[in-house]
Amino acid sequence: MSNAIKTTVLLAALTGLFIVVGGALGGRGGMVIAFLFAIVVNLGAYWFSGDIALRMAGAHEVSPEQAPELHRLIEELATYARLPKPRVAIIDSPSPNAFATGLGPSRRVFLWRPIVEPPFTAREDRFVLAHELGHQAHNHIWKSVGWYALFAFPLAFLIAIAAR
Repeated sequence: MSNAIKTTVLLAALTGLFIVVGGALGGRGGMVIAFLFAIVVNLGAYWFSGDIALRMAGAHEVSPEQAPELHRLIEELATYARLPKPRVAIIDSPSPNAFATGLGPSRRVFLWRPIVEPPFTAREDRFVLAHELGHQAHNHIWKSVGWYALFAFPLAFLIAIAAR
């Protein structure tokens, strides 16, 4: 089963959980409100997960004008992977690391500063970038968002309800 199907099932389960809890707490009206909330959460995860990660990581996007060689390399690797070129963000930290996130239009590759400093075209850095694009190519981000949404969002929802 593909990651996209697994995530769709997980997000449907999340929606079902919201509806059940909403119905238990507010009857038919609670079910409708919970269903609308689930739709907002699911669409928000799709459209804004990359933006949320950008803010949470304290990263900043770099344009092709700011880092032309890096963008050229990522565009080349994205072409090999048959992916749209993701946006590129840099995290100012001394340790080398990278991750990919975002769904749909918010796809990004996050790179820690040591990876993009010369010589970032080294063989190891190409492997790091290809690895991160591989996560996007194989929809691993869908799967991660699905599991996160299935467990974290309902927990936060129930805590908020309990606090009231």
